[in-house]
Amino acid sequence: EKSKELEHKSKMFSYGTTRGTGQEKMLELLDEKVEEVYRSCIGDNEANISTLQMLTNIENRLEELFEHIEMMPQEKVELAEKAKEKERRKNLREEKKEQQRLHNEERVRKALERAKGRP
Repeated sequence: EKSKELEHKSKMFSYGTTRGTGQEKMLELLDEKVEEVYRSCIGDNEANISTLQMLTNIENRLEELFEHIEMMPQEKVELAEKAKEKERRKNLREEKKEQQRLHNEERVRKALERAKGRP
């Protein structure tokens, strides 16, 4: 999934490469991503609102949350930020470990294929 997302982002930033159906597909992907974020932040899109309206609602929710954070004790916010950062680094390490494991499996698989191919 991460590789698909990175591939999608690289396609988005490619200059002048998307025309016609490519743009439509990219817009569909963006709509899906916005809806995913909307469900995560706000809830289901029961009213079936437009992508632009979903983005507006997400922005408003973020502003509310930032205001709420500003009212919280600074020490509590810092502790929460440190905990989140620690969790993020842990997830990155685990993801890197998994990528390395997959890479090693692929190397072994290719080596076995080469070994089988030799008489």
